[in-house]
Amino acid sequence: MKGMLEWRLVVAIPELCIVGGSNCLLSQGWVRQLKAVNQEAFEIRNLSIGAATSLIGIYRILNGEIPNGSIVIWEYAINEANHHKSGQSAETLFYYLDWFLELCALRDISVLPLLFWNLDEQLSNKPSQYRREINRRFASRGLEPIDFGPKLKEFAGEKKQDVKALYRDRAHYKLGTGFPRRIALQVFGNLRAARIPQRLTSFAGRELRLLRPEVLETGRFKNSILDAGIYDFSAPIRIRAKGKLLAGFVIAAKTGGAVDVFVDEHNIGAFSVQSPPSVQQPDRLLKHLVFWSNGVAPIEVEREIDISRSRSEEKPIVQNLFSWHAAEGSGEQDALVAILIES
Repeated sequence: MKGMLEWRLVVAIPELCIVGGSNCLLSQGWVRQLKAVNQEAFEIRNLSIGAATSLIGIYRILNGEIPNGSIVIWEYAINEANHHKSGQSAETLFYYLDWFLELCALRDISVLPLLFWNLDEQLSNKPSQYRREINRRFASRGLEPIDFGPKLKEFAGEKKQDVKALYRDRAHYKLGTGFPRRIALQVFGNLRAARIPQRLTSFAGRELRLLRPEVLETGRFKNSILDAGIYDFSAPIRIRAKGKLLAGFVIAAKTGGAVDVFVDEHNIGAFSVQSPPSVQQPDRLLKHLVFWSNGVAPIEVEREIDISRSRSEEKPIVQNLFSWHAAEGSGEQDALVAILIES
């Protein structure tokens, strides 16, 4: 009817956030394939970062990048298995995973876990402690992951291919084999299986916080997957805090140096914030430092955390996927993003 107002029904499109590692970032990988089969059923946001673990998922949530009530695809297993192989304890990896799931539960975020395997694991008959326990961890929270370890073997059998032919290298699935699309179809078909994780009674009354210095940022780090305020290490950094020191988020750089970390004036160590010189990696990228290990409780902070450029001539602590080439480290491009505290 002329003059009658027209009403349009606007239906919100569910938001689907992907948090994982470099297999989620390949130009024609499974995420691109998922977007192709999605047909606008979901708004897809890819928040993945190479070499990351559940700690980066925690950062994304606490930084407000994953909306309450959304669906999250978790894909850190292959990276966490690599971190475990390189010396990080399963205890710390699972503690961060439990916290990630707890944060999702508190925000009504549904989770669908994907378990990718690196080539060495795929060919081995001796699963690591991390692999032996990861499925049970998710099941204890009411989640059912999609395990692509056995699914890759099934796919190889169907195509009459060697398992090795489905890998580009030891940590990445090969493109053009059809397996990335198989992943995408499997994920899309299982999205209804995403669930809000069950709470852990042991976490009742606890809180995770991102803490930053009470000064102006010295700059911003921005690329296609991250936009964060940063505090460079050219001057000492002080953060007032009280609680358990769990981790630090830093911008590592190929020309980075090392920093001393003090808790209540006690030096807990010098840590490299230098990324490997590989040409396949960007010059600067977000990484995490872990400040506790298996069998040792997280450090309690009573007043403050101080971080300053290390002047020591001794080799710093070099955690997995960091590097140390002292002669190359100018320290001009590395920076702090935030500290993770449990209180």
